[in-house]
Amino acid sequence: MMIKSMVKVGCFSTLLLFSIPALAVDHYDFKTCKEKAADIQEKISYAKQSSNQNKIDKFEHKLNRINNKCTNSYLQEKYQEDVDDEQEDVFEAINELKQAQQSGDTQKIAKKQAKLEKKQAEFKAAQAALEAFKNKVKANQ
Repeated sequence: MMIKSMVKVGCFSTLLLFSIPALAVDHYDFKTCKEKAADIQEKISYAKQSSNQNKIDKFEHKLNRINNKCTNSYLQEKYQEDVDDEQEDVFEAINELKQAQQSGDTQKIAKKQAKLEKKQAEFKAAQAALEAFKNKVKANQ
């Protein structure tokens, strides 16, 4: 019975390990300020074509905010904050796994191992997002 549940946890954690980076990458858009402004400008054009003044106003407000406040260095800081947060989560998961290992509870160990693998995948995805953003900024200079 215990082996069966450990196999289930192992399979689940493997699936999770491979699916988290893909989901996490979708979370990041890798856009520079210039690209964000261009996207909003395009949305304004579509809103004007459909004569939707509410959307026009909303998108023009967003465009003004981007033009006045958005900097690539600020966006990079946000990506770095995500990396730092994910790294902290990995450290916490490592500590939780160590505590579970000390308890000897195999189900708890498997659960904490799965959590650690998930957090490691999220950390790697955040690192990849930061690097992708940096590369995009360099390419647009």
